[in-house]
Amino acid sequence: MSSLATKLCALFAACLLIGCGAAGSEARDARVTANQRIQGEWTLMNFQPETPFEPVLQSLLALQLGSMVITFDGAQVTGMGPGVSVRRRYEITEAYLDSVKLIVTDDTGARYRGSGEFRGQEFLFSSHDSPWRGHGSLRRRR
Repeated sequence: MSSLATKLCALFAACLLIGCGAAGSEARDARVTANQRIQGEWTLMNFQPETPFEPVLQSLLALQLGSMVITFDGAQVTGMGPGVSVRRRYEITEAYLDSVKLIVTDDTGARYRGSGEFRGQEFLFSSHDSPWRGHGSLRRRR
């Protein structure tokens, strides 16, 4: 390969690496921004499971709507409502404009995938894994 061809290949490779680095940096920045946006207190407004819950669990869910406070602190999410108190780790894995993908991990290490979209003072979400597969909304408290 000629010296000029070698230099052009090296330049091309450098451009690809710089481009990939910028994209990676932009993706990380988008996740950081999304994590900042989701932090704070939210109220669970509704949740529709994909498969109906058994009556007792459905009754417990009904008590939570409009009263359960969900708090994101940057690393953990807490849910406090009538008869319910949970704390889980979460991570935003992807973010683009107003949309996010995240993973919530429980104490046993089970991971639950979710996605959501910011719309004004609401966060519309979908949970993708059983037994919590469904969709709902949170409304910002403050």
